[in-house]
Amino acid sequence: RYPGMMHTPQNSQEPGSCPESTQSDDRGDAHPGHALSSTETDDPITCPTPLAIVLSTYNGARFLEEQIVSILEQSSKEWTLYIRDDGSSDDTWSIVQRFAERYPKSIIPLAFGPPSGGAKGGFSMLLNRLDADYFMTCDQDDVWLPEKVEKSLTLIRQEEAEHGETYPILLHSRLQVVDANLSPLALSPWNGPKGHDQRTQIHRLILQNLITGAGMAGNRALLAKASPLPFERPIIMHDWWLALVASLFGRIVLLNEPAVLYRQHDENVCGALVDEKHIGPLLKLLRLLRQAGLIVFHLFFVRNYPSRSEFIQQQLDYLDQTHDQTTVLIECYKDHIPTETTEILHDFTRMKESGVISRLILARKRGFRFGLLVRDFVYLFLWRRMKKQTREDRA
Repeated sequence: RYPGMMHTPQNSQEPGSCPESTQSDDRGDAHPGHALSSTETDDPITCPTPLAIVLSTYNGARFLEEQIVSILEQSSKEWTLYIRDDGSSDDTWSIVQRFAERYPKSIIPLAFGPPSGGAKGGFSMLLNRLDADYFMTCDQDDVWLPEKVEKSLTLIRQEEAEHGETYPILLHSRLQVVDANLSPLALSPWNGPKGHDQRTQIHRLILQNLITGAGMAGNRALLAKASPLPFERPIIMHDWWLALVASLFGRIVLLNEPAVLYRQHDENVCGALVDEKHIGPLLKLLRLLRQAGLIVFHLFFVRNYPSRSEFIQQQLDYLDQTHDQTTVLIECYKDHIPTETTEILHDFTRMKESGVISRLILARKRGFRFGLLVRDFVYLFLWRRMKKQTREDRA
């Protein structure tokens, strides 16, 4: 349990009812034109409150009620929640409709399907239609701590007061990683304050994303610069794309405290890592040695070629995805970013076709690194496999 958060057991409600919330829905008449819908439109989503929260759902009935209740229990009421379902086959849409009927001024169901192809498509379709001063993205299986909205908006507004409302701002918070029953596991290690400003520079961010959509918020200027999100092109994820745009044109700020209970379970689309500070120096060393051992084991001692091939291919696939996403970024913004930045991005896309010496020189010159030993090794030294794959792609 966390102070100030009303926890509702999953099975404590009667069938067909919504979990009780202490919050009333007294913000006036229901939003016109937002009746319970089952069809997709391209109409703009004009948010009557300062903050629009967007939630893309898919077969999320198991945890969805807890998430919605945690939003209803926010200390700030400056929000409207918009939900788009991606064609769920469980009770997700029924849960959404029940909440919308009970809180018609706060919770707006937009459409049930058709499938968008995953979280990237579902969230991008919502964000591309959004007209709001501020936005947040929301996962279906987490729980928000009570002051998430209030503290996030306060920090973004402070940044706008300093830099101006036309300056793109992306905020992300620390995440309290929990298990399926909300028991704490660790504090998110990938997005802490150590080296934050360096790791959010574009030459680092194109290789590794530290912005998690579950804890992300932004202002109107960021959304205007990033929209339309090109989700039908080979970008990796909506949160990563917004982070890249913010790094190029604005500022990425950290709310250095947990604002979300980031639930880990057997159905996660994306998982979490354990916080390094909780495992001690010896285990850190063992983890590093294990990564190095994986490289040696798979490349030199595993005689089962499909196993070795699969290991390498996983790394190459990730490299290809970052390469393709950077290519899209250049195509979208080459006329709007400084020449030096364009050259940095082009240098990274050249890495795929470069020999190992050239790759090492470029990596040192530009500071390209993943920060993960296995991936850095593959990207820097497996040049023959990468060049062979490039030739096969061209053929």
